[in-house]
Amino acid sequence: MGTYREKCAKMSSLIGIHFLVAPSSFLWNYGNLSAYMESFFHVYCNSSCVDGDSQFIPNLFVASICPGIYLSGPISSALGLKWTGVLSLAICNIGLISSTWTVQISVTATAFTMGFLNGVGMGMSLCVGFMYVSVWTDRHKGLFIATVTSAPTILSVAQNQIITAYVNPKNLKPDTEVGPRTFFSDVAMMKRVPVIILIYGVMTLGLQVIGTLLVMPPPSYPQKQNCTTKTIHTTSENISVDIAKGDSISKKPPRSYTPLEALRTRSFVALWFFVVALMYGMILKNNFYKQFGLTFIQNDMLLTLLGSLIPIVASIARITFGWLMDRDILSIRTCMVIILSANSLLCAFWWFAPQVGTVVYVVLVLGLASMQSVTYTLVAAGTLQIFGPHHFAGNFAMVYTAVTTIAIVSGLTVTPMLQSLGWFWLFASSSILSAVVVFLPL
Repeated sequence: MGTYREKCAKMSSLIGIHFLVAPSSFLWNYGNLSAYMESFFHVYCNSSCVDGDSQFIPNLFVASICPGIYLSGPISSALGLKWTGVLSLAICNIGLISSTWTVQISVTATAFTMGFLNGVGMGMSLCVGFMYVSVWTDRHKGLFIATVTSAPTILSVAQNQIITAYVNPKNLKPDTEVGPRTFFSDVAMMKRVPVIILIYGVMTLGLQVIGTLLVMPPPSYPQKQNCTTKTIHTTSENISVDIAKGDSISKKPPRSYTPLEALRTRSFVALWFFVVALMYGMILKNNFYKQFGLTFIQNDMLLTLLGSLIPIVASIARITFGWLMDRDILSIRTCMVIILSANSLLCAFWWFAPQVGTVVYVVLVLGLASMQSVTYTLVAAGTLQIFGPHHFAGNFAMVYTAVTTIAIVSGLTVTPMLQSLGWFWLFASSSILSAVVVFLPL
């Protein structure tokens, strides 16, 4: 009877985890939502609204994921996974729902609510989800991590359609040019922007509540003393061999390394720079695939459809790479080379694609999405495999400092680069960065 109950609790928890990480869909929705929010700030809202660079909204979101992940470790040790999940739910949805008000008064305030608070909550919920996967699954951790990170991307398919159907039901074209950008000026559209943010926030809250109710206390969760037990010391060369071999996560229990021990390894350096290169490309894609596309493709709904296809392709890529890593067909090192090379090549042709044709642009953006989306799966699975489960929150947060770094740097440089150099060199910068990282000695 106990075994049956445990199986039911396991099934319920694994289903609930997928709802718990719903805030991650923001990464896939913002590229669509930003086209309307940018127009709202620059055309409809009064001049005092633009008191900062709206680039910091998604960048603060991405940067705040790392603190959220790091906080999950000590908070879960003190409160348990269940209440850590509840806390992440509260922080995330306070940020999202309050953005309905802040978007009408200030870019800076919106960056704090929709960016910072939402990002911290998302990081906590993501790490809690991964910790649930770690304790509820004995096998195929890579595959389950892939499905958990894919669930929000699939969710964003519906959310993107809802956003555009509500805000721009007539498929109006942007009609106001400001520098290299174009904006919508229709008053009726602009009035719907705060409302759609509220709808989006309530939707996220509801899904996370369902996930919180479904997840169950794990039968054996590593307690605080496990984080302070003595760890076996190895050299950085040992861990570099682990990356090259790509041993399956489920085949043998990994050794556990403290964050300071992990920091001194070449594998940490490899994962850190991998995240920097891929997240920079992802920031550009999420922010500009629609804004840049509208410059040459005058069809808002078509580009929204592209935004809905992105998470489908991304989910397939994540699950495929997760499965290949579990089966030892691809090592983590091989995955890194493939993804960085593809990202560099696609970014090099990004500026030309919409001028060649709509189909070419669609294929290029979907190719970028499929490669960049594997970042979460590969980094989470790699952290578990190489550094062990006992210090997962700390080690994962250390690797994720790369996200915080590139989010802050790109927030300061992307807009000036776009204004001074134009779209071509903005996209080329991502291509060059990936090309450099793929040739770094690992």
